[in-house]
Amino acid sequence: MTAIYVLLGLINGYFICLYRVYLVAQGQRLIKRFFPHTQYSTRHITAHFNSLFESPNDNPSDAFKCAVPLTSQTVDVHFVMGRLLRSQGDTAQAIAVHQQLAVSPLLNTRLNGEAQLALAEDYLHAGMLDRAEAIYKSLSAQASTATPLKVICLNKLRALYEKMQDWQQAIAVAHTIKGQVLHTEEQKSASLYINYQVNYCCELALQDSEQGDMVSAASMLATAKRYNASHPRIVVVELHMLLQQGNINEALAVFDSNTIAVSILSLEQCLQAYFTVLTQQPHAAYEASLLVLSEKLIQLYNDQPLVLLLYYRIQVDALLSDIDTHIGQVDIRLVDDTLSAIQTNNTLIIFRPLLPFILTLSESALSVCDRDALNRTLLAQVASHLEKNNTFECRSCGYSQRDSQWHCPACQAWDTFIPHCD
Repeated sequence: MTAIYVLLGLINGYFICLYRVYLVAQGQRLIKRFFPHTQYSTRHITAHFNSLFESPNDNPSDAFKCAVPLTSQTVDVHFVMGRLLRSQGDTAQAIAVHQQLAVSPLLNTRLNGEAQLALAEDYLHAGMLDRAEAIYKSLSAQASTATPLKVICLNKLRALYEKMQDWQQAIAVAHTIKGQVLHTEEQKSASLYINYQVNYCCELALQDSEQGDMVSAASMLATAKRYNASHPRIVVVELHMLLQQGNINEALAVFDSNTIAVSILSLEQCLQAYFTVLTQQPHAAYEASLLVLSEKLIQLYNDQPLVLLLYYRIQVDALLSDIDTHIGQVDIRLVDDTLSAIQTNNTLIIFRPLLPFILTLSESALSVCDRDALNRTLLAQVASHLEKNNTFECRSCGYSQRDSQWHCPACQAWDTFIPHCD
């Protein structure tokens, strides 16, 4: 055990040495670039960088300020040092460096804005959200209409409110940004902020419905429709609210009017909600609803053969086979599509070695009952495998997980999760 601790200590020392060399190299490069005729030699500056590590009682930012006083020629060096301190988790020292920059009369308006943005970023890393919010508000108020700085500050503010789940504030800021980008005729960017507003309204609607305030929830959903009535999440939230209130017939009407094919983004959540509706259906309407769903899934699968759709088709077929009028029957179209998916889709590659055996059995002189039993076993195994291996992937950053979401936890993008396709 002692040997392990010694080894870990050596590895830690090695990386500290590497980082020190990196800092010295950065300092030397910046010295040569910004003040080649300075009175401070490279050796002098190197000694001060070393002191940041060798003197634990010293304040690193003070040691740096002694080595490189803030002048018009060393501004960029101080920005670099602030970023380095923050990247190493020393946010208190990064704040000290950026505070000195933010109040310095040496900085012009542009550099002062950058210093304040860097300071706000330090506050975010330190968890001082209220201070970061104050800086973003102040900068956005000072900046002229439609300037890059104003849009950056407003976006930072929107992301901050999103992180705090202050959806009302986030909606207001997104509306302001949308007005800014429309002013510059960036229609594509404007649609992005409209989607932000829709998602924020949906979050509020779900929040209100969970608290039992269905009036406010309905109001927020109506607001979301005014922003973009065709957004796929609106249907999912509407279904959630109708099911929560027990309005089964209205929920089915929403499915019929949207034919479930709202969007690939909402597909899984819509189908899950539909199955919830089916379990609450009267027995007389249960079979008819299953048959309608089966046909819709076939249409969707023909348009886009996703394994997620195949999984739900197998689920519906299994439910139909339990009904007296369909007992034991297997949809041959489903079997053919499953065999084709095994041949082409890597999610089902585990079944590929079994294909020759399955095809040989199906072509042999089996009775109808035995053939149906074989197909039923195959479908059940495929469904079990897909249930464990279906994943959803963010189109923006590639992050994947088992459940579908509207907000990527990795890159914070909205409306980017889709079923993973091999």
